[in-house]
Formats: sequence, C-alpha cells, structure tokens
Amino acid sequence: MKSISERLGVLFLLLLSTGAAATLFVGQASTTMNNSGDSPVLQILFALLYLLVLYWLIPLYKDTLFLLSQERWMALLILFALASTIWSVDGGETLRRSIGLTGTTLAGLYIALRYQPKEQIRILAVCIAVGAIGSLVVGLAFPGMGVMAGGAWNGVFFIKNTLGRMMSLGVLTFTFLALGQRRYRIISIVMICLCTLLLLLAQSATGLVVCVLMLAAIPFRHLVIRPNRSLTSAILVVAMITIPVGFLIWSNQDSMLNALGRESSLTGRLPLWHAVRSEIDQRPWLGSGYTAFWSTGDAERYRQTLGWDAPNAHNGFLDMALGLGVVGLAIFSIGMLRNFARGIVVAGQSDELEAAWPLFFLIFCFLYNLTESTLFSGNSVFWMLYTANAFWLVRAMSWESALEPVEDEPPSAIGGLIES
Repeated sequence: MKSISERLGVLFLLLLSTGAAATLFVGQASTTMNNSGDSPVLQILFALLYLLVLYWLIPLYKDTLFLLSQERWMALLILFALASTIWSVDGGETLRRSIGLTGTTLAGLYIALRYQPKEQIRILAVCIAVGAIGSLVVGLAFPGMGVMAGGAWNGVFFIKNTLGRMMSLGVLTFTFLALGQRRYRIISIVMICLCTLLLLLAQSATGLVVCVLMLAAIPFRHLVIRPNRSLTSAILVVAMITIPVGFLIWSNQDSMLNALGRESSLTGRLPLWHAVRSEIDQRPWLGSGYTAFWSTGDAERYRQTLGWDAPNAHNGFLDMALGLGVVGLAIFSIGMLRNFARGIVVAGQSDELEAAWPLFFLIFCFLYNLTESTLFSGNSVFWMLYTANAFWLVRAMSWESALEPVEDEPPSAIGGLIES
C-alpha cells in the first residue's frame, strides 16, 4: 500500500518538475533566468525530494537493480553524462546538472516501480490541472505576470513555450482520461477545453502542431494489435498518404509557417542549429560536456550574433550531440528505439487505452524534441516520465519472471481526478 505522504510526495515532485509551482518558491524576479532550475531554492527542494526518493528505493533495491540491469542503455547514458565532467568545458556546470539528471532518473525509476500507467496519467492530470487553472487565474487577474510583452500568455510558467508544451501534453493526458474512464469524464472534457484555450493563448506553434498530431494518432493505436499482415498493409496505406502530404508540406513550408505566424527560419532556430552543428564539429565524439556549452563565452558570442538569448539548441538531438557527442547521441538513440519497440509490443497486448500511454508519451517527447530541448534535462517532468515509462515497459515485459506485480490501487488520497 502507498501511504498518503508517499502519494503527496510524488505529486509535489511532479508538480515542481512541470515548472508550474516554481514561482511560489522563487518569485517573479527569476523569470529573467534562462532556466528556473538555476534557482538555489529550487535546487535545494529538488535535492531533498531526490533524497526522499532514494530512501523510498532502499527497500526495493532488488527490483531497482533488476530494472537498471535490463534498461542498461538508460543507465549507461546517465553514467556517460556524469563521466563527461572529466572532459567538460565547464566541469562544475556539468557535474551539477548531471547530478540533477541522475536524481530525476531515479525518481522516474521509482514511479515505474510503484505506479501503473493509468495512475501516472491521473497524477500527471492533477499537476497539469493545477498549472492550467493557475495560469488562467494569473493571466486574467495579474496580466503583468502571466502575459508576456508580445501578448502571448506564459501563465504561472516562466515562458510561453513552457505553457504551450504543458498544455499540449495536458490535452493528450485528459483525452486519455476521457476515453479511458467514464468517471469524471465531464471534468476531463472541461480540462481539454481549458488546455486548448491556454495553448492558443500561449501562441505556441510547436505545441499546437504536436497536439494535433498526437490526437490524430490515437485512432491508429489499434493497428498494433492487428495481425502482422494487416499491420503491414495498414503501414503501407499510411505511408502512401503521409509521404505525399509530407512532401507537400515541405514544398510549401514558407506559406504554412507564415500562416502559423512563424518565419521560414523557425523563429531563429535555423541559424541557431547551423551554429550548433559547427560547434559539434569541434568535439564530435565526446562533446563539450553535458549542458556545459551554454555557460561558456562561445555560447554568449552566438547569442549576440543571433540577436536572441538562446538557452539551448532548441533541438534535443543537437543538444545531445553538443554535450555528449556522437557517442552519447548513439546511446540515447539506441535506448529510444528499444523503448519504441517495447511500447508497441505492450500496447498490442491489451485493448485498454492506458496500455498505449508509454508509446504515446514517447512519441510526444520525440516530436517536441525536434524543435525544443525538452527531454534530456534534469528536474524536468518530461525526463522523469520518459524514464518512468521506459522502466515500466521493462517491468511489463518481465512481469512474471522477475518482478512481483504492483497492486493497481486508486490514489484516492490525492483527489477525485486521480481516483479510479
């Protein structure tokens, strides 16, 4: 049985990792920071919560070691990030960030051990609901805090892109809730509408595109439970449709980006990506150290040349190659591909919608990682849930032989939205 304190601890950790509650502890002045995680207050809070997670994991050390041994590419990636402190251009920055990454990974592992996907969805829904309702209140009552200079909303988050990212995930999360259970379906539909409204107010083109793609993909989840011959035929049909459509979009990208209010440079991303690629060429194999480059003078020079304060490469795969080189990117890519394969297998073994959640969350992270660095980051809800789903998929495929199933109990102490 999970205690009330444990449930509340996990809920608070996830809420803090979304960034929604950061202003409660840091204040408005920190919105000028490139990353809210730079705040000493938040660093202390996360450190205490990760120590609590480590304490919770001690009685589960056998299952923990088993999962780490099975998801070896994940473990290798974290160890490689820690080791990059040795050759990093800013060893202190790399060590600090990689420790946070390690704590986030352990939190994800604990969630995988203790929470089924349907429970993960409910707890995540509560966190997003807090952020969405808070953003609506702040945007209406305190526009100086919740609305940026250009008119785009940031709500209780630090920047509009974070609000857009979380609301895009919110639409997907509450859609899973609305389709997967009848209880509180009206609340889920209301939250879908609120998240959609805030997504539009955030003026996040990436969030809108990813949201539409994820919703459009939900009906196709049944393809993975059909016989192989039917699946092959379905893939061919989808390919026959998507390839011409993709070519059409690529050929008319300028007009489509203008319709979304974006320039063909993707709001300065293309020049940034070109600069990052040239920097990767300087240290192609091992990189410049996990997240270290963005604290150097070279990064500041790029910012001045490009004319905007880029906190990262705005592409998770480029940031991975920049920090950990081709070796780190290869380790991460192999792990992601294995998780894709596991997600498909697990989703195909059950008719329940929640069984497809790990696969859909992985696709969501992949799509968002193309234009933003949202995934491989410490103290981030996306990395925490990515690792949680990766480790849970290992559990699902090794259930009878290695691990005792965790009782699927409703977290009733947290609130109605996460009750079964």
